[in-house]
Amino acid sequence: MSGAITWENLLKWDYAPLEDAYQEVSRRQMALEQAGDTCHATVFAFADEGEAADVLRDLVHDYRNRADRLEALLTDMMMALNHAAEEVEKVAEEALRLDAQAVVEGFAISGAVRVSSTSAASKSTDMSRPYNEGDAVALDSRRREFESGAQALLDRAQDIADRLVRAMSNIEQDKPSSAASMSADSFIPRSNVAIVDAMKELPAAQVRAYWESLDAGRQQHLIREFPETIGNLSGVPFAVRAQANKRTAQNYIDRIGSEHPNIDQEITELETKKNQRIVELGSDNAGYNNDYDAKIQELREIRANLDAAETIINGREAILFDPNNDRIITVSGDFNTSVDYAAIFVPGTDTGMKSFSNGISDFGDSLVDELDAKGQNAVVFTIKDGSWSTWGGEGANSSENEMAERAEKVQRLAEDLRLEDFSPSTEYIGIGHSAGVPKLCISETEGAVYDEVISSGGAYVGHKWRPSPLTDYTHFQYSNDFINALDYVGYRTPNILSAFDKVYIDSPTGNMLDDHSRISQGSKTNRLGIVAISHEIIQD
Repeated sequence: MSGAITWENLLKWDYAPLEDAYQEVSRRQMALEQAGDTCHATVFAFADEGEAADVLRDLVHDYRNRADRLEALLTDMMMALNHAAEEVEKVAEEALRLDAQAVVEGFAISGAVRVSSTSAASKSTDMSRPYNEGDAVALDSRRREFESGAQALLDRAQDIADRLVRAMSNIEQDKPSSAASMSADSFIPRSNVAIVDAMKELPAAQVRAYWESLDAGRQQHLIREFPETIGNLSGVPFAVRAQANKRTAQNYIDRIGSEHPNIDQEITELETKKNQRIVELGSDNAGYNNDYDAKIQELREIRANLDAAETIINGREAILFDPNNDRIITVSGDFNTSVDYAAIFVPGTDTGMKSFSNGISDFGDSLVDELDAKGQNAVVFTIKDGSWSTWGGEGANSSENEMAERAEKVQRLAEDLRLEDFSPSTEYIGIGHSAGVPKLCISETEGAVYDEVISSGGAYVGHKWRPSPLTDYTHFQYSNDFINALDYVGYRTPNILSAFDKVYIDSPTGNMLDDHSRISQGSKTNRLGIVAISHEIIQD
């Protein structure tokens, strides 16, 4: 990976050798960890006194220290290799997609970096109007966009190579990192706080390697002591995160039960007092200061968090649960089996914590069941990471900037799914409903990679979005969805973009508002939609 990297080199990059090396180093690291622990136990097994016993204890101490040192170096090597493998996989796939897009539009990328026009500009209706019209200025602008994109990828590739070389140089010079040394020492008590603090500073791929370098006992200690961190930390295996978040959910239920033993009664009493106060003030409500409203809203949010926590305790797995910051990602299906399809479901406007105890996971559950009935294993992750979508102000669904902030969370989840390595043949799918589609498509614009993107009554894609030739796009809706009003007010919607195949389902009621919600629901109310979407997934 060293030396000058050309575009042709990058298109041939393969992460598999790095992954193989990581697995081999991991095996050796585990063996050394066991050796160090054995030496540690042997020292304390000596009961004899005298010069010979002291010499023997010193010798074992020396072997133990050497084992610890080598274990730390191998942990660093694991982190470096796993991080490089994940980054190589991402940058190589992005390069292939950019190269394919360039070919579709009549350009060729070569060398380091030269972009040339090989044919007349493609006249896809998804491109900007000046470009579609063959305007020379716009053509040159598009060429420079490809050039800039390709150069950015080459710069990333060079950085990946340089960082791997530096990491290996430190290992060769016997310079283990403080984090690796801390996890490897078999004699000095290791601070769990320090270990968790170290993990929080690492990229996700290095977190995975670091976690796998810890012995099972240490891992369980961390889950018990720091469930809020372990359960929400990118890079920690999903099964571990789900285990930790079940503990976090129970802790939350216990804490709120202590602080608000009769929360529903509290809400009712406050509402009664509020209504009495309004009556006292008269028709103009002069002097009403909204104190009751704020307190009632606070308690309702706690009630919604409690409901979500109880859902997790009752069996719903979650790879993210941070009720104090309005964050949750739940799971439909079993990610511990071989997965044919791993999907992210991005819900739309007004999704709240209450939604996760009120049916929002039905879509994922029904899709998993329908695919299972067709002999395919799937897992669906339903995400609400922080404040989501609103009709105005913060999180306004009409603002691309607001949607872009939330798209970063979707992109992070997409990267976490790739890190999980379900199966070499797993297909990764992004599904968005309504205002979930701008979050999904903007995440794609910013680097998330999907094999298929599905719009379920989707709103718009964002002004920078361009379809990838290596991704399938399909828009599903009931025939009279009110979201189609956006087609006429300047938005780039899945319903009008030719990149999206269209599937229109006959409305069972004729109610355009109900149908807009229906397309994101489970089989009980959205049987036709679930069947159509599952058929499309398998067909591709």
